[in-house]
Amino acid sequence: MKNLIKAVLIVSFIGCNILVSCSSSDDSEPNSNPSSFSATINNTTPHGATIEWTAATDSDGDTITYAVFLNDEEITSNISLLTFTLSNLEADTNYTGYVEARDGRNGTSIANFSFTTQPTIIVMEVPVQAVEFEYEAGCPSNPSSTVGIMFTLGIDVPKYEGIVSYKAEFDTVVFDGYTFNARTITWDNTYSGDNEYLKISSDEEFYAIQSRAYVPCGESSSLTPTTRSRYQGAATNHTATLTIDLSAN
Repeated sequence: MKNLIKAVLIVSFIGCNILVSCSSSDDSEPNSNPSSFSATINNTTPHGATIEWTAATDSDGDTITYAVFLNDEEITSNISLLTFTLSNLEADTNYTGYVEARDGRNGTSIANFSFTTQPTIIVMEVPVQAVEFEYEAGCPSNPSSTVGIMFTLGIDVPKYEGIVSYKAEFDTVVFDGYTFNARTITWDNTYSGDNEYLKISSDEEFYAIQSRAYVPCGESSSLTPTTRSRYQGAATNHTATLTIDLSAN
């Protein structure tokens, strides 16, 4: 009887050791951190910036959430989206930060970012270009024609998002005995049409015009090369002052 009790105790002891060993082994399996990922700045304004990042993955199958830090301060956490917009920032200021991926079991990985907010007023010198257009409105000197040539002196203006106003200032230019008069053009993002001195060249750009000229229809006209040369010469080493006001954003 004593031998039976002793055998039972030995078996129980071995069984307990096995269970403890298995439990310890399960608990000691290392947790994998979320995979590396990257963050980029999609848009900046004087007082904000939009961050986007790629998705981190987790080899353990853990659910990933994200936190955003700016200048080492946690701004938001526990988000699942891959974008976040920062607000109430200082204009014309450098910022650094990072997005942290979290797996809920203390596993993390980070993606750094940096950006500079826009100044409220941007002033730049933009090279003036001579642009030749073919148009289908008829020529003043030949109304029966449907295709003519128009030359312009102008600048491309990038379109900023939000409530933005623009001012393009052209100085007087004299070339080959011909005077291109000074001109100031102002507009904002509500502008949606074309007029004599301002066109929308694409969804991202405006085209501000200092001067334009029609020539008699047909490349064979003697005035075409003269006008082309005059406009190209006037554009050489000629800049316009562009002021972009972002203060309302």
